[in-house]
Amino acid sequence: MQPSSRDIRAFYAVARGRLKHALLEFDQCEMLEIAGAIGRAIEEHRYACYALAVLRDPVHMVIRKHRHLAEDMIENLQSASRDELRRGSSRDAEHPVWGGSGWKVFLDTPADIRRTIEYVETNPVTIGRAK
Repeated sequence: MQPSSRDIRAFYAVARGRLKHALLEFDQCEMLEIAGAIGRAIEEHRYACYALAVLRDPVHMVIRKHRHLAEDMIENLQSASRDELRRGSSRDAEHPVWGGSGWKVFLDTPADIRRTIEYVETNPVTIGRAK
């Protein structure tokens, strides 16, 4: 069961004071840099991406199974976007950009895929962050 938004916000409020680095949220320019880098990595590795949303803190995407393992795909996309973000902004090179190896969910049916694509496409609007 997922915690409530209020509980998550409380957790982050406590965590902020204990973290080695400040929480990283992306501004509009950085979101565009990340999206561009992910797009180039998708082309380079010939991934099939059905949906992508780059937000202030998470990135959501639906990407098709590929000859690369899911973990390798995530690393390729994270590396490309991390490198681009560090080149294009004032971010400290030692500050982690991504919190780990990503979160993957395998979708088994066309209905699952359609539902998840819709979630990714509508999520920025739902949370009030569409621009």
